[in-house]
Amino acid sequence: MPRPTVFLSLVAMVSYSMALVNLTTTGCADASGLQKCLDDETMTTLACIHEADGSQVAILACGCTDYIRKYNCYSSHCWNRVNECEYQSYIVEYLALCPIAKLPIPYFPAPANASDSCSCNVGLVDLAILSNEIQLGACSANGNGLDPGANVQKDQGCKCCTLSGALSSMYALCPDTDPNLIGLSAIQEAATLADTSFDTCSPYLSKFNCVSDLGYSQIPGNTFYNPSNLPPTGTSTLFNVPGTVTAPASGAVFTYTNGADSQVYTITAANFKAGGKGDGNGNSPPAATAASWESIEKPLTQRLQMDANSGPLLCHPKPSPNMPQKIPSLVLFAVIGLVHSQTKLTTTGCIDVSGLQQCQNAADASTSQCIAQANADGSQFELLACGCVNYTLNYNCYATHCWNRVNECEYQAYVIEYLSQCLSAKLPVPYFPAPDNAADSCSCNIGNVRLAIDGSIDETATCTGNVNSIQETQGCFCCELSSALSSMYALCPTTDPTLIGLSLIQQTETDSNTPFDSCGPYLSAFNCTSDLGYAQIPGNTFYDPSNLPLTGTATLSNLPGTVTAPASGAVFTYTNGGDGLVYTISAANFNAGSGGTGSGSGSAPTATTQATSSKSSGGRRSINPGPFSLIFVLYFTSTIV
Repeated sequence: MPRPTVFLSLVAMVSYSMALVNLTTTGCADASGLQKCLDDETMTTLACIHEADGSQVAILACGCTDYIRKYNCYSSHCWNRVNECEYQSYIVEYLALCPIAKLPIPYFPAPANASDSCSCNVGLVDLAILSNEIQLGACSANGNGLDPGANVQKDQGCKCCTLSGALSSMYALCPDTDPNLIGLSAIQEAATLADTSFDTCSPYLSKFNCVSDLGYSQIPGNTFYNPSNLPPTGTSTLFNVPGTVTAPASGAVFTYTNGADSQVYTITAANFKAGGKGDGNGNSPPAATAASWESIEKPLTQRLQMDANSGPLLCHPKPSPNMPQKIPSLVLFAVIGLVHSQTKLTTTGCIDVSGLQQCQNAADASTSQCIAQANADGSQFELLACGCVNYTLNYNCYATHCWNRVNECEYQAYVIEYLSQCLSAKLPVPYFPAPDNAADSCSCNIGNVRLAIDGSIDETATCTGNVNSIQETQGCFCCELSSALSSMYALCPTTDPTLIGLSLIQQTETDSNTPFDSCGPYLSAFNCTSDLGYAQIPGNTFYDPSNLPLTGTATLSNLPGTVTAPASGAVFTYTNGGDGLVYTISAANFNAGSGGTGSGSGSAPTATTQATSSKSSGGRRSINPGPFSLIFVLYFTSTIV
């Protein structure tokens, strides 16, 4: 069951072809050739998403491939503008959003002080920030021999050196540029996730020399600033410095091996003959050899998948000076958010309070060990897997020791959070969603609401792959929004929609660049069910902007009733959709046939894991990575632009 985690909704992956940074054709050596190349690749990406058949990895591969195809288009047809802010920012975005993106990439970063280049070399700034964030993983993993107090001090020193190295590099490379335009938000997000304000770093930067004590590489400008001596903040916008590129820097024809898919691409410069003179006839050579999403899918799967039998990662990405990796510091900080979830599973009123507390404590201890091992291995993806496993352990604890409260808002919201945060998460999950009108259930069946929203996103992938016009594609986006909103109103008409998924729908509006207010004409022109193939929805009415029901105002609460027996029985097994493992859940303090009377033994059985995983037999849809299900929490990459 795919989850719409920020930009990894299926609509957002369609929007991958409409990147945040747009590649424009004005002033290009071959403007018409570039436009045709970009248009062709957009259609290819839409077809790729349809062919992906719901596989999250395949869809992500489509997005990565879209970037590769389009920057190859630009290198062929707009080689005279590759030093400019536009192209360089596009590559920075690709490195942030595609988890296997690596150098080399044509014409990136631009040479220092090149003709017609960006006023700030955003490529060098991005690589400098990445380098410092990469070094945090190695720095944090090197304190195993220290006593606990010294290790805490050193870890804080590592965090402060990462923040200082990133900030200092930015100031050294582009002292006059407004830092908000060149990566400050990424550094601020890192500081927030690390729970480390740079303002508090002076003692640690005085205690530790980042280079000699903690092993950081020297940075541009050779100075690790502390909070007291940061240079004045620049205020300049980004612009292109004067100059004209009259010949492609890499020659009329060149080949390169792409770092992401290891494919060799041939780039032929349009409208250029060796010697620097355009041929003047408007001929447009073919774009670079097309990237294949299948060639991306395999390495991407390896990055996101673990061997279920042996446990370790199939691929441990290691930092390389030539191949920037995905910000392990942000991964390290983000996993803290996964382990300390926003929704708390409380023990009050549970059938086995002490057993649940013991089980949760054991889960936290196991997760701490997992994080320590991941740090020792220097693996950012193991860290994220630890967060996913923490969710699984905790909801299994709850299903065992608090089965009498699983219908309540708290548990249902916890599972929704798991499905949102963990890319490998899939149903089944015990006791989710709750049955309609069950005893002691949430006033709004938030599980059904979430599944309805997810269903609308799933169907949009199919819809956009089956249509042939821009109008129909826009109709798909509008039916997606209408389906999600209408389902929410039908299932929980009196509940405040901001509490049950409205923000997710609003994010989908943003991802698809489709405000629901603009959807009236498309919902009149197309019947979502008969014309575009959407399934019927709860309430059987696809609302348009003019006839939405009144917005509810009620908060979430638990309905009256008492669960006296576990709905799934005293003992049951299930195959977890996220990791493919079979778990046995034994209901605490319940004897089958006792009429629901607790045993009073206070025993604390815990969920057990079968020795083998239950793997699907094949197909791109089946990604069963094992007990430490690897995920890619893409929300944090959106801060790096």
